[in-house]
Amino acid sequence: MRTLKQLVENEGKVWVFLDNEETGNAFLQQAREEGFCCCDGSSLDKMSWFYVMALRSDMTVCYVSLFNWTFSFAGNVKGTPLRVDYEKYAAGEEDYLCHRSHFNGR
Repeated sequence: MRTLKQLVENEGKVWVFLDNEETGNAFLQQAREEGFCCCDGSSLDKMSWFYVMALRSDMTVCYVSLFNWTFSFAGNVKGTPLRVDYEKYAAGEEDYLCHRSHFNGR
């Protein structure tokens, strides 16, 4: 099984797309099990899923605004983290990167 730690080991920060509540809750559960916490150091137990979340190499999870997410697909925006479709990543698919935002028809 792929881990979330593997995603951030090489990248430092990864943005994760979560298509629905079930996927979002599965992501948060895996993050909890791997020892991730909220940016303020608190447990992920009270954190709610959101459509886009960031994983960081300091083992924290935080929210990513839909504006930033959508804008990152508008062109070559320098510094954009790797964008991952969690459902595909968790399923073991070879191509798990997001190639469109899912929010504006792109």
